[in-house]
This record gives sequence, structure tokens and C-alpha cells, in this order.
Amino acid sequence: MSALSVGKGLLQSFAARYNYQIERKYDFGKYRLDVLELLVEQSKPDDPDFFFLQIGAHDGQTLDPINQMIRRYGWRGILLEPQPDVFRQLTENYRGNDRLIFENAALAVSDGRMPFWTIPGQTILGSLNKQVLYRSGFKDGQISEVKVVAISAATLLAKHHVSRIDLLQADTEGFDFEVIKMILAAQIRPKIINYEHINLSTADRNACVNLLGSLGYKLLRSGAYGLDTVAFLSSS
Repeated sequence: MSALSVGKGLLQSFAARYNYQIERKYDFGKYRLDVLELLVEQSKPDDPDFFFLQIGAHDGQTLDPINQMIRRYGWRGILLEPQPDVFRQLTENYRGNDRLIFENAALAVSDGRMPFWTIPGQTILGSLNKQVLYRSGFKDGQISEVKVVAISAATLLAKHHVSRIDLLQADTEGFDFEVIKMILAAQIRPKIINYEHINLSTADRNACVNLLGSLGYKLLRSGAYGLDTVAFLSSS
């Protein structure tokens, strides 16, 4: 046995001891099966009453897992984006679609205004949780604070007369668990919840899985890079 094989074996053994797995990158490219799309297809996506809520919609294009489905199926829904400049790009990218509602706000516990942390020139990294930017390696001198409009789940849902959400899409750079808890607290049970877990703390990742699991959801990693989690409300 070669020294390389022995080294690989020892490395795999060490990784397995801590519940990790090491393997060569394996990419299916355009043939990758998208688990989110698969679950959407099981949920009557062409139903004219299919309704989605997207928290952290950004510009409606960059790394957006549902923008093509929104266009393909002509869904009704609400898109929230707190950053004013990015919000203008979002509304422009969906211009002419009268089935969509846009809110230039962040989902929060209460209505008003709240601090939002950004890296100048890198709007996709904006977060309500400053610790996410610290964990990404940024220092205080690189981080800017802006005040954004905040809207509670109760206000948002009442304002637009929402009593049903088929798909909840959350990408809020470390605030996703809070978003999910707020929607669930409003007594809404989306059929599908797709959220970014990569920026959640280990404690919040586990708590989110346990909360959703206790309510009957089944979960699986999703997204091109496995950075998201999709939860499906099982009928059984």
C-alpha cells in the first residue's frame, strides 16, 4: 500500500471520529437534481392560489433559488428586502409582474427601524446579526451600520391578508431561524420552508431542526452547494 493511500486512510479515519467526511469535489453541473424544485413539483406549483413569502429577496437574481420558479409558475407572493438600493434592483428585475408585492423592510419582532450591518460594496453580505460578519472575518472598521425599516410578521400578514403560505424562502445571513420562529408564531405552517443554514450558529442550526421536526417537517440539505436546508411538512 502506498504512503498516499495510508495517509488518506488515516485522514478519513480521523475525520469520521468527529462526524466529518472527506471526499473529492463531485459536481453534477446542469444535471444536478434540485431537491427544492422536486418538493415544489409535489405541491401543485401551478395552482393559481400558490403563495410564497421571500425574506431577504436581495435583487431577485443573485444566488436566488426561487426566481425562476416565480417566473415559470406565475406565483403570487411577497418579497422583502431591507436595503434600499438593492430593493430598487429587485423591483426593476420583476417589473411588470402584478402578482408580486414588494416590501422594503426587514422582518423583525416589532415594527419600527433597526440596525442593519453591511460591508460597503458587498450588499449580499448584509445582515441583522453583526456576529455573522465577524465570523466571516470582517472587523469593525470594515462594517457599516444603516437603519432599515422593520416590520413584524403579524403586521405584514395582516396588511396583505395572508392566511396561507405554501413556500417560505429565507436568506437573511444568520437571521433565518428568527424568521422561521416569527412565521410559526403567527400560526402559519408553510408547506415548504427553504432557509440558509450556513450562517447559523451550531446551537441555532440544531434548535431549528428540532423545532421544525417537532412540528412534522422532514428536512434535507438543499442548494447547489448544500448551504441551505429545505423542510417539507409531511402529511403522514
